[in-house]
Amino acid sequence: MNTHIKTVSIVISLLVCFLTGCTTNPITGEKQLMFFGEQQDVQIGKSYAPEIEKQMGGRIEDAELQNYIDSVGQRIARFSHSPNLDYHFF
Repeated sequence: MNTHIKTVSIVISLLVCFLTGCTTNPITGEKQLMFFGEQQDVQIGKSYAPEIEKQMGGRIEDAELQNYIDSVGQRIARFSHSPNLDYHFF
């Protein structure tokens, strides 16, 4: 009986942890587990951006083409689930 109580306690504890980390996905409308918030997501993006840029061959040197890419990205970002974030497209 004591082992059963421990097992139930562990299951309840895990369930509480998962439920408190659940939030509604703004894209799908479904509940899902989120390990970090929007600001942490931004920080992760900022920390990985230089490495990704390097892997992709660096920035586009043609200023006109770069401006076009950014303008298209900005229009798409306005319809994202987080339109208030500061997006950058390279």
